Amino acid sequence: MEKHSNETLLCLKKLSVNNKSKIGQANESVNYVSSDFEVTFEDILLTLHCRNAQDAAKLFGVYLYHRGLLCSYEKGSNPKIVSVMSVDMNVKFNTWYHKKSDVSVEFIVEAIYTKMVCGYCKVFP
Repeated sequence: MEKHSNETLLCLKKLSVNNKSKIGQANESVNYVSSDFEVTFEDILLTLHCRNAQDAAKLFGVYLYHRGLLCSYEKGSNPKIVSVMSVDMNVKFNTWYHKKSDVSVEFIVEAIYTKMVCGYCKVFP
């Protein structure tokens, strides 16, 4: 599975650029809020453009899964802690994968720490 991690990383970077342009266009007609998020795990850093920190953590979970680093939720494994930062906050997420079927994987993220830089908190859907 690790052989797909470089391809996944490139795809996530392209997706982030694509999201930035599409969400930017949508901002003109629909009230979307989106930001750049720096997502880190150990020595891995990736900047993603997403609607919120939770989406950024889930996308990064896809990469960790393809690197073979993410643990299974249903096996009771310890999560990987992913840090997501933006200009106004730093959130840490417990991150796992859940295999729904042989061909379907879901990524589970649980916020465990939030630090607001500007003194207010965003609500995640």
